[in-house]
Amino acid sequence: MNVDATIVGGDVDWDDYDSLTVSTDVVQVPAGLRDHERAHIVVESASVRFRFDGGDPTATDGIQADAGDTIELESQFEVAKFRVIRKDGSDSTLRIHAGMLV
Repeated sequence: MNVDATIVGGDVDWDDYDSLTVSTDVVQVPAGLRDHERAHIVVESASVRFRFDGGDPTATDGIQADAGDTIELESQFEVAKFRVIRKDGSDSTLRIHAGMLV
């Protein structure tokens, strides 16, 4: 399943990458990626819940993404406002590529 925040065309220069561990505390995209216009996020190991409006998700509220899902953030606002927390008892790892429109 793919989880798309929005659908916007355009070429992207994917110029940055980071990993993020998701546990019982709400976390954001790492600070060095928050000024990017696009983020391609892969959920690697366990289900998470996220929001991209700046509000904090909980283990029971927010958009669910499972291991193997991708999350596409397609504006600087969405990247900066993205918040995520693990859904169940296991931590998850997110792999994040970030880029700018060219």
